[in-house]
Parts: sequence; structure tokens; C-alpha cells
Amino acid sequence: MRSRACSTSRSSSPEQTCASASRRSCASSPRIGDAAASALSCHLLYGAHRLGVPTRIFARMLFNVAVEGIVGMPIAGDAFDVAFRANRRNVRLLRDCFDGRS
Repeated sequence: MRSRACSTSRSSSPEQTCASASRRSCASSPRIGDAAASALSCHLLYGAHRLGVPTRIFARMLFNVAVEGIVGMPIAGDAFDVAFRANRRNVRLLRDCFDGRS
């Protein structure tokens, strides 16, 4: 049984209809993606804390997440998120920490 969002019409394929329904639901709540990215960032911070990273490294990671959350969401939006990439910076910090480069 198909859901109403994925019902097909004669002029479009089921994939096109489902994709357009997904776009409409995502467009109606644009902060869901930001919240998911923040949850991933917090999970990375939690993992770093459990691994026992030095306070200096953890503070830099927390700063990266805070900058992305404060500047990225209300001010610069997705363009800033793409350019800044806090999670990639944090993974690089963790790798450098465990490789002995920091």
C-alpha cells in the first residue's frame, strides 16, 4: 500500500512524485537539516570526550561547532556551512591528535 505522499499520477513516475513530495516537506521545515548536522557534530564531540582528547583540542572542536551553529544557521546559511565544514575540521583535529601531530 502506498502512502499519500508517494501516490502516482498519470503524468509522472512514482520516483518523481516521491521526490517532489520530499522536497516540499523539507522546504517546509528548513531547520531539520541544520538540527541533524548539529546532532552529528554533538555526537563527534561526545566521542572525542570519551576518547579523552586533551582539553585544548576539545575546546577547538567545540569552537568549530559553535561557529558553524551561530554563524551558519541565521546569518550565512548553507553557503557558510559548505565553506566552513566544522565536522571535517574536527575529524582532522582528532586525527592529528592521535597521530601525535598536535
